[in-house]
Amino acid sequence: MKKTKPKTKTKKTRKSLSYYLVLSKDKRTNFGAFPATKEGYKNAREWAIKMKKETGQDCVVKKH
Repeated sequence: MKKTKPKTKTKKTRKSLSYYLVLSKDKRTNFGAFPATKEGYKNAREWAIKMKKETGQDCVVKKH
């Protein structure tokens, strides 16, 4: 019998933060995406508030 090397698992690299998503609270509706900067986060928060007023759905800003 030949000796075989055990399979090694590859390391998963962490993705860097690339954008902020504005989602409904139930995470079914995407209201927009903004760049991963301080200004992008600020704009995403403002957009979430605006979408809550327009649609009546609670919105959250999620890092992605």
